[in-house]
Amino acid sequence: MSVRTWPTYLLRDIPDETRAALEADAEATGLPMIELIREALCEHFGLDCDPVGGRPQKGKKGTGTMLLRLQPEVWAALKAEAGVSDTAYGSPRGAMDKIIHSALANHYNGGHS
Repeated sequence: MSVRTWPTYLLRDIPDETRAALEADAEATGLPMIELIREALCEHFGLDCDPVGGRPQKGKKGTGTMLLRLQPEVWAALKAEAGVSDTAYGSPRGAMDKIIHSALANHYNGGHS
């Protein structure tokens, strides 16, 4: 399945500290930020995801919004967890946002870069 056909998610309001950690990690590893986000989500869900590869695309430095293309298995796990989440946001979409932000915070604050 082509990456272009993978589900997309618009992640908004990325905290400055998370964005800075992503940018630093991307610079250190040479990997695109989206690949690092996918790695953090695969880690969160306990999935063994292959790297996407291909031509790295740079995100706009400092932006708090990113369009994510997620592996179908990551998307399914995200939707499943969001469906059972008790969230103040009141919707599965809000729960998905909360899960992604939490996975990134745990990945970077937990010393896994």
